[in-house]
Amino acid sequence: DLPGETRERLWASLRRELDRMERMLTGTGPQVSDLRLDDALGQILDLQRLKGRRVELHSTGDVVRAPFDSLAEVLNILVDNAAKHGGTDESLVEVIRRDEETVDITVTDFGRGIPREQRPQIFDWGKRGTASRGEGIGLNVARRLVTEAGGSLRLAERDGAGSSFVIS
Repeated sequence: DLPGETRERLWASLRRELDRMERMLTGTGPQVSDLRLDDALGQILDLQRLKGRRVELHSTGDVVRAPFDSLAEVLNILVDNAAKHGGTDESLVEVIRRDEETVDITVTDFGRGIPREQRPQIFDWGKRGTASRGEGIGLNVARRLVTEAGGSLRLAERDGAGSSFVIS
């Protein structure tokens, strides 16, 4: 029942995702490259939109040297977590150049947020919220991937509902 254009986008997105996962599992393919963030993030977030998620992107046209596959995995974890654990299909991804060396990608959702007492442990392997259906590994994997690429991933303090994670 999908329109032809949507079906084609879905197939292309699924093929890219399968290829990406195969490269990650086998350790093959380009690890680090120059990424035009507008293009890379648009491609990554297209799959999330096809899942029915409302993801808004504010980008700056920056180019970074980073592994596309790892960035895709981290963004998928963060947006999927917002839906699974935060109870929202709505996220905002913002790119901000902090200085000559650093670009921050902030992923914000507008869901339940993370209780203050659980925040210190969210990146620990096997730690999960009391009501979580997950295994407590996604954020640990996300942080490991970003760290291996020479960056950082942290939970940002924020006012109001939801959570914000910053990839630097």
